[in-house]
Amino acid sequence: MASSPLLIDCHSDIIIDVVRRRDAGERNVLGRVHLLNLRAGGVGAAVCTVGGDPGVLQPLGPDRPFDGALHLIDLLEADVAESDGALEITLTPAALREAVDRGAFAVVPCLEGAMPLEGSLDRLERLIERGVRSIGLVHNTANDLSTGIGKGSDGLSALGVEAVEAMNDLGVIVDVTHVNSEGFWDVVETTRSPIIASHSNASAVHDHPRNLDDAQLKAVGELEGLVGIVLYAAFVGPRPCTLSQVLDHADHLLDLLGGDSVGIGADYIDYAIEQTKQELAEQGVAWTDADFEYPEGVSTFSELGNLLPGLESRGHSPACISKVAGESFLRVWESVEQEARR
Repeated sequence: MASSPLLIDCHSDIIIDVVRRRDAGERNVLGRVHLLNLRAGGVGAAVCTVGGDPGVLQPLGPDRPFDGALHLIDLLEADVAESDGALEITLTPAALREAVDRGAFAVVPCLEGAMPLEGSLDRLERLIERGVRSIGLVHNTANDLSTGIGKGSDGLSALGVEAVEAMNDLGVIVDVTHVNSEGFWDVVETTRSPIIASHSNASAVHDHPRNLDDAQLKAVGELEGLVGIVLYAAFVGPRPCTLSQVLDHADHLLDLLGGDSVGIGADYIDYAIEQTKQELAEQGVAWTDADFEYPEGVSTFSELGNLLPGLESRGHSPACISKVAGESFLRVWESVEQEARR
């Protein structure tokens, strides 16, 4: 491609490695350990978890998910401060663009699962005050708001409906990744703002429970939301996975939705594989070692940018590729903010 568009990873659990290394006495983990690979992959920003339902995102234990999220935010802020301006936490789309223009890597805090709310919308407001800008309603379990895939047929709870409405009011992105079908459609009926499925593929290309069917994909598109192409092998196709298989998902999403509603949510966990395997086993989620072998050519942050010439090779235009890379995520975020102002 003639020029490199802004590439945003819509879902990263890199905080897991930051915590592990900082607990071991290291500092400036993002800037010293990860930034070089991010830059090599052309990544300019990432939406990063700072708490949620998984045990690896609850550093103070399952009885204190709210305090654990605040702790992770503190660690992220400290680590970014040690980067001497190489990284910035950005809380608006405009701030993200400005940070990237200054040459900084932009970080947007999010939750993967709403357990840190501990059943309270006051907790929601406090987490937003601390910088959380996107919330996945649930992970591979059930919580006070919703139910995860394969964990039951309950949809959004009454509190879940209130939380979605509050997130709309407060300008926070609602992420339906991991939400079961019943909860997904409840969100569609409830939300006034665009929603995202930050790291989900198309079940028409690879039939996996975590992937979205065409009716769900179209619903996200009709809400002017976004679906993020995910690279975790189990959601891509038969192993060993290839870049071509990832591009098959991209083609389907783009044919169905257009570039305005497609992004990238890599979901790399190469720095936390053993922790993740243990937790998946505890949650009763089936996995194989091959599920953690990311597609060749896009297996790490340093290769994520290879998706873009891959899209070009499939005949997608530079304008479309720029949208997929990051512009569509920023459009959704801006729309969520605009709805909140209304």
